[in-house]
Amino acid sequence: SGANGLIQAINECYQARVDQGQQDFKCVWLDFAGRHVDVEFSKAAHIPQKVFWSYEQMAARSSPSFKAAGMSSDQAETYYTAITPAIYASVDKYLAEATLIPSIDIKSYCRKATANIQPNDGVFEACVGQESETLKGLQTYWPSMPEKDREQCVSETKVYSQRSPNGLGYLALGGCVERVLNVTW
Repeated sequence: SGANGLIQAINECYQARVDQGQQDFKCVWLDFAGRHVDVEFSKAAHIPQKVFWSYEQMAARSSPSFKAAGMSSDQAETYYTAITPAIYASVDKYLAEATLIPSIDIKSYCRKATANIQPNDGVFEACVGQESETLKGLQTYWPSMPEKDREQCVSETKVYSQRSPNGLGYLALGGCVERVLNVTW
C-alpha cells in the first residue's frame, strides 16, 4: 500500500507495543527504515517528503522506547547514529533487489527491430531514442510501483515479446506501466 501502508504499519506497531507493555526497538527500527524509504522515494519521484517522518514526529513516536530503556536523549541520539547505517544498508539492498528494471540491450533490440529497414533512414536511431526515453520513464515510475503491478507488467511484456520476432523492448514494458499507473511520459 505504499507509504500510507508503511505509515499504518508503523503506527500499529507502536500501538501494539504500548498495548502489550513492551517498549523495545522493533518499531523504532521500522520507523527509521520507513524514513529512509520515504527519502529515497521522494528523491526519485521529485516529490516532498512526508511530514510523518520529520525528526519531531519520529522523536515523539520513538521516545517511549528510549525512555523505557532508561536512555537519555544523548544516548538515544548515539544509538540512532549507530544503527542508522545498518538499517539504511538493509533498506537499500532490499530496494535494489525489489525494484530492478529488467535489463534489455537497447542497441541489440533495435538492430533486430530495424533489420529489414534501409540502414540510412534513421529508424535505428529513432528506435534507440524511443527505447532510451522509455527507460528514463521506467526509472522514474518503476520503483514506486507495487510489486504485483511490476510482476504483472513483466509477465505481460514477456508474453508479448514471445510473439514478437524482435524480443523484449522497453517500449512494451513502458506501455504497461503507463496503463497500470495511468501516467504518460
